[in-house]
Amino acid sequence: MEIIYVKKCCFCINLKIACIIIAIFDCILTSLAHKFDAHADAVPHVATIIFLCHFISCILLLLGGILERPVLLLLYMRLTVLRVFWSLVFCFLAVCVGKIALVAIAIETLMITTGVYFWIVVNSYYGLLGGHQYII
Repeated sequence: MEIIYVKKCCFCINLKIACIIIAIFDCILTSLAHKFDAHADAVPHVATIIFLCHFISCILLLLGGILERPVLLLLYMRLTVLRVFWSLVFCFLAVCVGKIALVAIAIETLMITTGVYFWIVVNSYYGLLGGHQYII
């Protein structure tokens, strides 16, 4: 199984700087998504726990990017997989229940697409720092 690696984020940003930007942007995006998640009727406590874990992992990604520590990047990558999975579940529940606002589904869809790309960028930087190839 081949994993996609990038040399630069968005074709122009150094991977170290990209990880720092991703950490900040993902904290903001995750907070925004949680604002809509938390009001869902289906399993709000799970949403809060995943939000807190992912938010902490974003802070650790920021530290990992600045200090160049692959272990901190690995934690972010694992929790990003969990966050993307939760976003998929949330979108599925939102469609099934039908009570969830369209804005919440749009934000979760954005979380899925950015989460996958952010994972690819952070995994590329992880490999650059000497981490082993990480496969889901």
